[in-house]
Amino acid sequence: MAGTQAEIDALLAAAEAEAAEEAAGERRKSRRASSHRESWQEGADAEGVDPRVSRILRIRVPLMVVLARRKMAVHEILNVCTGAIIEFDKPFDEELELLVNERPLASGHAVKIGENFGLRITHIGDVRSRIDAMGRTIEQAASNGTEAD
Repeated sequence: MAGTQAEIDALLAAAEAEAAEEAAGERRKSRRASSHRESWQEGADAEGVDPRVSRILRIRVPLMVVLARRKMAVHEILNVCTGAIIEFDKPFDEELELLVNERPLASGHAVKIGENFGLRITHIGDVRSRIDAMGRTIEQAASNGTEAD
Protein backbone atom coordinates (compact mmCIF):
# COMPACT_ATOMS: atom_id res chain seq x y z
CA MET A 1 0.00 0.00 0.00
CA ALA A 2 2.93 2.32 -0.68
CA GLY A 3 1.97 5.76 -1.89
CA THR A 4 2.89 9.39 -2.13
CA GLN A 5 2.40 11.84 0.69
CA ALA A 6 -0.61 13.25 -1.17
CA GLU A 7 -2.22 9.79 -1.25
CA ILE A 8 -1.51 9.29 2.45
CA ASP A 9 -2.98 12.73 3.23
CA ALA A 10 -6.08 11.91 1.17
CA LEU A 11 -6.54 8.61 3.03
CA LEU A 12 -6.12 10.36 6.40
CA ALA A 13 -8.70 12.97 5.36
CA ALA A 14 -11.12 10.22 4.34
CA ALA A 15 -10.53 8.44 7.67
CA GLU A 16 -11.13 11.73 9.51
CA ALA A 17 -14.42 12.23 7.66
CA GLU A 18 -15.49 8.67 8.43
CA ALA A 19 -14.58 9.12 12.10
CA ALA A 20 -16.56 12.38 12.26
CA GLU A 21 -19.58 10.65 10.71
CA GLU A 22 -19.25 7.81 13.22
CA ALA A 23 -19.09 10.30 16.13
CA ALA A 24 -22.23 12.08 14.89
CA GLY A 25 -24.06 8.78 14.51
CA GLU A 26 -22.96 7.78 18.00
CA ARG A 27 -24.63 10.83 19.49
CA ARG A 28 -27.87 10.17 17.56
CA LYS A 29 -28.24 6.43 17.99
CA SER A 30 -26.13 4.79 20.66
CA ARG A 31 -27.35 1.27 19.88
CA ARG A 32 -26.59 1.61 16.18
CA ALA A 33 -23.15 3.05 16.95
CA SER A 34 -22.44 0.16 19.28
CA SER A 35 -23.09 -2.44 16.58
CA HIS A 36 -21.14 -0.33 14.05
CA ARG A 37 -18.18 -0.20 16.45
CA GLU A 38 -18.36 -3.98 16.84
CA SER A 39 -18.20 -4.41 13.06
CA TRP A 40 -15.00 -2.31 12.96
CA GLN A 41 -13.53 -4.45 15.72
CA GLU A 42 -14.30 -7.56 13.69
CA GLY A 43 -12.56 -5.98 10.69
CA ALA A 44 -15.67 -5.99 8.52
CA ASP A 45 -15.97 -3.26 5.88
CA ALA A 46 -18.91 -0.95 6.47
CA GLU A 47 -21.17 -0.41 3.49
CA GLY A 48 -19.94 2.45 1.30
CA VAL A 49 -16.55 2.84 3.05
CA ASP A 50 -13.46 2.91 0.86
CA PRO A 51 -11.60 -0.39 1.51
CA ARG A 52 -8.35 1.57 1.91
CA VAL A 53 -9.92 3.61 4.70
CA SER A 54 -11.25 0.43 6.30
CA ARG A 55 -7.74 -1.03 6.13
CA ILE A 56 -6.29 2.03 7.86
CA LEU A 57 -8.93 1.85 10.58
CA ARG A 58 -7.83 -1.74 11.39
CA ILE A 59 -4.17 -0.78 12.01
CA ARG A 60 -3.22 -1.53 15.60
CA VAL A 61 -1.37 1.26 17.42
CA PRO A 62 0.38 1.32 20.82
CA LEU A 63 -1.78 2.70 23.62
CA MET A 64 -0.25 3.71 26.98
CA VAL A 65 -1.54 5.17 30.23
CA VAL A 66 0.93 7.41 32.05
CA LEU A 67 0.79 7.21 35.82
CA ALA A 68 3.36 9.97 36.39
CA ARG A 69 6.69 11.25 35.14
CA ARG A 70 9.90 12.04 36.94
CA LYS A 71 13.53 12.61 36.04
CA MET A 72 16.19 10.90 38.08
CA ALA A 73 19.95 11.00 37.94
CA VAL A 74 21.60 7.87 36.56
CA HIS A 75 23.29 7.15 39.90
CA GLU A 76 19.84 7.19 41.59
CA ILE A 77 18.44 4.76 39.04
CA LEU A 78 21.42 2.44 39.56
CA ASN A 79 20.63 2.39 43.30
CA VAL A 80 16.99 1.29 42.78
CA CYS A 81 16.41 -2.19 44.14
CA THR A 82 13.54 -4.57 44.85
CA GLY A 83 11.20 -3.01 47.40
CA ALA A 84 12.34 0.55 46.68
CA ILE A 85 9.64 3.22 46.51
CA ILE A 86 9.89 6.05 43.99
CA GLU A 87 7.80 9.08 44.88
CA PHE A 88 6.15 11.19 42.19
CA ASP A 89 4.93 14.79 42.46
CA LYS A 90 1.41 13.85 41.41
CA PRO A 91 -1.57 13.19 43.67
CA PHE A 92 -2.84 9.60 43.48
CA ASP A 93 -6.36 10.76 42.49
CA GLU A 94 -5.28 13.06 39.65
CA GLU A 95 -6.25 12.18 36.07
CA LEU A 96 -3.99 9.86 34.11
CA GLU A 97 -2.85 10.60 30.59
CA LEU A 98 -3.73 8.27 27.69
CA LEU A 99 -1.16 8.24 24.88
CA VAL A 100 -1.25 6.85 21.36
CA ASN A 101 2.18 6.61 19.73
CA GLU A 102 3.52 8.56 22.71
CA ARG A 103 1.19 11.47 21.83
CA PRO A 104 -1.60 12.67 24.17
CA LEU A 105 -5.05 11.48 23.15
CA ALA A 106 -7.21 11.64 26.27
CA SER A 107 -7.22 11.67 30.06
CA GLY A 108 -9.20 9.88 32.70
CA HIS A 109 -9.30 8.14 36.04
CA ALA A 110 -8.10 4.67 36.94
CA VAL A 111 -10.82 2.08 37.49
CA LYS A 112 -10.82 -1.57 38.51
CA ILE A 113 -12.49 -3.98 36.09
CA GLY A 114 -12.61 -7.37 37.79
CA GLU A 115 -8.95 -8.07 38.50
CA ASN A 116 -7.75 -5.71 35.76
CA PHE A 117 -6.91 -2.04 35.53
CA GLY A 118 -8.86 0.27 33.23
CA LEU A 119 -9.21 3.96 32.41
CA ARG A 120 -12.50 5.86 32.51
CA ILE A 121 -12.11 8.61 29.90
CA THR A 122 -13.10 12.04 31.21
CA HIS A 123 -11.63 14.16 28.41
CA ILE A 124 -10.75 13.34 24.82
CA GLY A 125 -9.48 15.50 22.00
CA ASP A 126 -11.42 16.24 18.83
CA VAL A 127 -11.26 13.96 15.79
CA ARG A 128 -8.35 15.88 14.23
CA SER A 129 -6.20 15.52 17.37
CA ARG A 130 -6.99 11.79 17.53
CA ILE A 131 -5.92 11.30 13.94
CA ASP A 132 -2.79 13.41 14.52
CA ALA A 133 -1.92 11.19 17.49
CA MET A 134 -2.10 8.12 15.26
CA GLY A 135 -0.55 9.76 12.20
CA ARG A 136 2.96 8.34 12.40
CA THR A 137 1.80 4.73 12.59
CA ILE A 138 -0.70 5.18 9.75
CA GLU A 139 1.89 6.90 7.56
CA GLN A 140 4.49 4.22 8.32
CA ALA A 141 2.04 1.42 7.59
CA ALA A 142 0.96 3.07 4.35
CA SER A 143 4.51 3.74 3.17
CA ASN A 144 5.76 0.28 4.16
CA GLY A 145 2.76 -1.58 2.84
CA THR A 146 2.25 -2.97 6.35
CA GLU A 147 -0.86 -5.07 6.75
CA ALA A 148 -3.23 -4.20 9.59
CA ASP A 149 -3.49 -6.76 12.42
